[in-house]
Amino acid sequence: MQKIITFLINKAKNVFYLSLFICLLFSFFAFKIQIEAKSTSFFLENDKDLIKFNKSIQTFGEQDFLVLAYKNNDSVFTQKNIDFLKKIKNELEQIKGVDSTLSILNAPLFLNDEKNILAGANIKKAQEEIMQNNFYVSNIISKDLKVADFLIYSKNPNAILSDLRLLAEQNGLILGGISVIADDMVSYVKSDLKYYGIGLVILLSLAVFIFFRSYYFVFICMFICLISLFTSTGILYLLDYKITVISSNYVALVLIITISVVIHLLSHFAELQNYNLFSDRKQKIRHTLLAKAKPSFYAILTTVVGFLSLVFSGIKPISELGVMMSIGICISLLLAYLFLPYLLLVKQDLSSVYFSKKTKFLAFCANTAIYHRKIIYFICVLVVFSACILIPKLSAENSFVNYFKDSSEIKKGLLLIDENLGGTLPLDVIISFKNDNNSSLEDDELSEFEAEFNNNKYYLTPEKISIISKIQDYLKNNKYIGSSLSLASLSEFAKNINNNKELDTFLMNALLNNLDEDTKKQIIYPYYNEKTKEFRIALRIIDSSKELRRAEFIKELKSDLSKIAKENNLNIELSGVMILYNNMLASLISSQIDTLNVVVLSIFVLFLIIFKNIRFSIIGILANVIPLSLLFTIIAFFDLKLDLMSITIAAISIGIGVDDIIHYVHRFKQEIKQNSLEKAIIKSHQSIGSALYFTTCTICLGFCLMVSSNFIPTIYFGLLTLMVMILLLSGSLFLLPSLIITFYFKGYFKNESKEGRQK
Repeated sequence: MQKIITFLINKAKNVFYLSLFICLLFSFFAFKIQIEAKSTSFFLENDKDLIKFNKSIQTFGEQDFLVLAYKNNDSVFTQKNIDFLKKIKNELEQIKGVDSTLSILNAPLFLNDEKNILAGANIKKAQEEIMQNNFYVSNIISKDLKVADFLIYSKNPNAILSDLRLLAEQNGLILGGISVIADDMVSYVKSDLKYYGIGLVILLSLAVFIFFRSYYFVFICMFICLISLFTSTGILYLLDYKITVISSNYVALVLIITISVVIHLLSHFAELQNYNLFSDRKQKIRHTLLAKAKPSFYAILTTVVGFLSLVFSGIKPISELGVMMSIGICISLLLAYLFLPYLLLVKQDLSSVYFSKKTKFLAFCANTAIYHRKIIYFICVLVVFSACILIPKLSAENSFVNYFKDSSEIKKGLLLIDENLGGTLPLDVIISFKNDNNSSLEDDELSEFEAEFNNNKYYLTPEKISIISKIQDYLKNNKYIGSSLSLASLSEFAKNINNNKELDTFLMNALLNNLDEDTKKQIIYPYYNEKTKEFRIALRIIDSSKELRRAEFIKELKSDLSKIAKENNLNIELSGVMILYNNMLASLISSQIDTLNVVVLSIFVLFLIIFKNIRFSIIGILANVIPLSLLFTIIAFFDLKLDLMSITIAAISIGIGVDDIIHYVHRFKQEIKQNSLEKAIIKSHQSIGSALYFTTCTICLGFCLMVSSNFIPTIYFGLLTLMVMILLLSGSLFLLPSLIITFYFKGYFKNESKEGRQK
């Protein structure tokens, strides 16, 4: 390492410009990295329910529809409004990629001379029939007749979103649907990346200037931070990585961890500069790079271990965040060592650089750790006891509506759809009958019609529809379920137009077989497949309900449907986006608990290698895990729900928090060689404690900026990370030195102290 650092200093200019050239080449590709906007990116890759979901799409057709809603103060069934809706439909048909639409305009009618309003049906009669049909009410028309919508089906919803947004904006319409939610998330991410990136650079620059009182040190920090970010982003583009809603925090995290590395290096250099420990500039740089080589390398290594734990989540964007961060922070450390020698040598006068060892806060921390350890231990015991009780109660929620601020247009639109058009979140009930042999038909009936109809055409029976209707009635009584569509909805309407008489098997199948193909595509095929003999009840969940606890709701629904299935000899399965997203969050909580156990064990092994002492290793783990436990205890106590971003905070925090432990213990082991125990603690606080304090303050400033986001998960992530950074700093400055003093191994330190004094 000495030879490498000597080479970097002696050839500083050549190394700087060669490294800069290579970095600029990679940075060119950074601007080409894509931001992914697929709702499927939030699903578990090996989820069994994902197989069911894909099978359901093959059976009943594409279910990821978009909603284009029109709200009026009066009834939409006026000639003026119908003409307006016709205009919108014509414009929809011009959009390439729109496969089909369903609205009050083309909703099949059975009591009119014409088959729908577009074909010339009387508007008043059409209104009466549509409002009698539960298949249409709270699906394509609201109960108060003031909101109507187009259900838009497309094989590639993302490809038509921009055209639909333009159409909606020009005509005062509201656009909704799962794909719209995912796309709006990405829009917020793009906005955050732009404004948050600029704001972060400004705040970090301000923090560095306050700490060092040097514009040149600000330049060094920002130069290394930005070149590291663009270089790693370019490499990630070449490796075919994409930024998602979850991995969008990559930019902030890389900047913050990079500046942490650079501040540690510059703090050490500033300390040497201010206390004139070496006269020659090259000696100061060499001492800085050598002294910080081990702790910086091991700090980055443990941070990588923390981030790589995300790889085992089974969720692609979260796994990718782990890899992206691991690549980014490794590049940061490498570039800091490549660029720093030249940047510190090229500036002739660095005498104005400020470094203060004596701050009241650090003195308070040291004195508390030395003289008031009982108070610290009492708090820790309380935290551990509370954590054991409360942390198991942690849960994750997946309310898409609540991911956006109340003032945002997307939330207003989602609430309108939730309240008037049957809900936002799709959930399907797939039904199949066991051991069915068309027993409802007599043999003579079959023989009479077998020349004209085959047995498949008599599969629909009143008994089957009655059972489906029974299931649907149960579902309708659930306050969280809005729209509920199936063949039973259509059968109920058919009963009304048949003088309130049930349709027999022949009439039911004859009606089905005599419908034209377009009508079947709209109201039959999405709910019944003749080949597989499967039925579908399409539900939409009122996602904005504050009382809805999704995991509990799904569990209860599965339990009740299982009983119904057993009673009626059925197979019933739940499918849909709600199931898949809920599986992802539930899996992430459980996998993170398992993964964190592995991470803690891995870091403990690394501590043994780094510190070469089991006591330091145990102390280091405790000083990191206890503050982290306090964070999750607070989250559980206030019943805060983890979401798609905040659920990654454990792995991220333990990765970052370990850095402070390594830097502090490394400095303490140097100080104890020449000082008493208490003096070593005080000096460690004054030196490395200052760097930890400066770094944490800088990081906190950065995460404070996330509060300005329009995306609620980003705000929560920023606030929780801000809190955990403060707790981890407290662990390093209060708990860690207290544990060191309590478990002071006199023999071990005595030998090292003698060696230090002899040297």
